[in-house]
Amino acid sequence: MGNCLVVCCVKAVGKEIARCIRYELTPRKWHHVAISHVYSRWSKSEIQCFVDGQMIESFDVPWLVSTTDHFDKCSIGCGPDGEEPFCGKAAALYVFAESITASQANALYCLGPSYQSCFRHEAEAVLSDDLKKYLFDGKLNSSIVIAYSPKNCDGQLCLHSASKIGAPFFVQIPHAIMKE
Repeated sequence: MGNCLVVCCVKAVGKEIARCIRYELTPRKWHHVAISHVYSRWSKSEIQCFVDGQMIESFDVPWLVSTTDHFDKCSIGCGPDGEEPFCGKAAALYVFAESITASQANALYCLGPSYQSCFRHEAEAVLSDDLKKYLFDGKLNSSIVIAYSPKNCDGQLCLHSASKIGAPFFVQIPHAIMKE
């Protein structure tokens, strides 16, 4: 696909949507990518794609995402078959149970690539008070489902670093195996 971000949502076999987000991702430059699923009870849900703190694109997802389903797999950086995996350096990766706002996406971007904590203490980040209020009010920390950071990696094993386990979402503790 070249130099773009591909977002693929799979509900079941035959029920999937893939979208190429056209944005110039400059090689050898850090980019912050945030994907937010905005649940709608009355109509189609929406996927919002943020790059470097700005919403680039949004699109509808024509099915309900159940919050009672358990996950036994989650593929980030490649498809479920492991083909064409992401190759490069990654900073911290978070999955939240709640959708994020445009203000939160921008504040996350402003944290920079070296932030590797879980939004517990304001002193962990060098941000203005205007931006801190979007990240350190306790809501973001309490909605963490997955939290991985480079400091918690040992070889190919990446340990889940959130203070609580995303038990309602996963069949087992969500440690990750990185592809070679």
